[in-house]
Amino acid sequence: MRAGLAFASSDADFGVSAAVPVLIAQSIIEAALKLQSVVLGRGSDLKIRADRRFTEYFRLDAHKKLRETQDALAGVVCLRGVGQWPCLSRSTAGCYPAAELGARPGLYVEPASIRPNAANVAGTVSAWKEYEGGYINRPPFSGNIVGNQRESWVTAMWIRTSTAAVLVLTASVALAASADYQIVKVASVASATIDTLKPKTIFFTDHRTDDKSDKGAFIRFDDWSKTRPIEFKFLNLFPTFKEGMVHKIIDGSKKEVKDELQMYVTEARFMLSRPAESVDLKQFASLPFIQSIDPSIKHVAIKPEDVSTLKDEKGTNNKNPDRNWCEGPNVTACIRSSYKLEGKLPIGVALANKLRDSEKKLTDTIEFESEMRLLKAADVDEASLKQLTGVNTPVAGMLEQNMFYVNQVMRFGKLIAVFQPNPADAKSTVTTVVIALAVGSSTLEQKKKYENVPVLRNLVPSQVLLGNSSFNTGESISAGLPNYVRNRIKAIAGILDRG
Repeated sequence: MRAGLAFASSDADFGVSAAVPVLIAQSIIEAALKLQSVVLGRGSDLKIRADRRFTEYFRLDAHKKLRETQDALAGVVCLRGVGQWPCLSRSTAGCYPAAELGARPGLYVEPASIRPNAANVAGTVSAWKEYEGGYINRPPFSGNIVGNQRESWVTAMWIRTSTAAVLVLTASVALAASADYQIVKVASVASATIDTLKPKTIFFTDHRTDDKSDKGAFIRFDDWSKTRPIEFKFLNLFPTFKEGMVHKIIDGSKKEVKDELQMYVTEARFMLSRPAESVDLKQFASLPFIQSIDPSIKHVAIKPEDVSTLKDEKGTNNKNPDRNWCEGPNVTACIRSSYKLEGKLPIGVALANKLRDSEKKLTDTIEFESEMRLLKAADVDEASLKQLTGVNTPVAGMLEQNMFYVNQVMRFGKLIAVFQPNPADAKSTVTTVVIALAVGSSTLEQKKKYENVPVLRNLVPSQVLLGNSSFNTGESISAGLPNYVRNRIKAIAGILDRG
């Protein structure tokens, strides 16, 4: 069902109304309806009205499915005469200046003879992708859309304000698309029957036997290497990585002890509605792909020489002996990321620091660095990789993200996404995603210290990491690892399937 239209108007002087053909107005409405169905989902009300400041504008009421941090979203469409400059480029008659828009982000649409790489659109670049007769500009750029409706070009631009989260269109579309996916828990993804995998369904396991406790959630690094050797082979930070030695104050004296790790590992499988050979993996082994997954995490590209120096004992152990991080023929991107904890967690961090004495203090921001790699079947042990996925068809390719630096809590992380032809349907692709996150055992075992302080009883690290604390919030890292990983995989599935 198409969204309903509610019209309202005033006696405002439109200024350029005589110059705006009905055809263009109709094109704008059609484009807005498309945007609404993609970004907000069908069924929400599209209101159209006019006043003296805008020639005409639409407000797209935020759909309830949008995540909590995007509640401030309001789409605003500014309709002006052909040939005028966009609001964000300069102020003209009939265009309300961006600086006076107030504290609401918006969506501006203008009919004009503007092509995808027109120089007069702020932030327009060449990285366009065809989409329903128009084009979508992927992040990290401005998030413009240019749509072609009956030869009338329409430009849409997301803007941000200091009181709203950064909203780029691709991330919003990814969130809307991911909402269509259903998580189905299985004991083992590799053992799950592919014939039962349906479109928009994700087989998922994090090996927990009880979602309300940490039972089965973490496996000790040594046990992981022995009981899941194939998983260990592909998900270890690098082949020879092992737990390092660190110095700690124990009973008043400095002692060298093993920096023991525990692994949180998830497996997922979903289907893409096109053949494996048609999936352009280069498009996804990139910074824009990472940026589109979770708008709460900020990512920037860095050069290999900008990688943080791993000076401390824990960080030194992450140095790859075979090559420098972000260097090598298969590396496609080097990324620095930052995430500020949400909700009550920053307060919890401040309280927890009171208990840490001379230990390194926690911060309310998680910072990490990673590299993206694109691997072919010839670059990996294909036979072992098939054992990992449980799919016995040729490997079309593999995306790999190595998180080699994290400022706190975690030691490293790794994600692989393996693409193989669907043995039951050659016109579709089976994608297997496995994520491994290493957490310090010393962090997970800090239970009594927190339980003895009434205000911190809900801040036990294992509870927070698994999303079982009243301090957890949102849908990103602050929600806890299980929710974060689920949401990330759903976003990845939506982006990959959309292509």
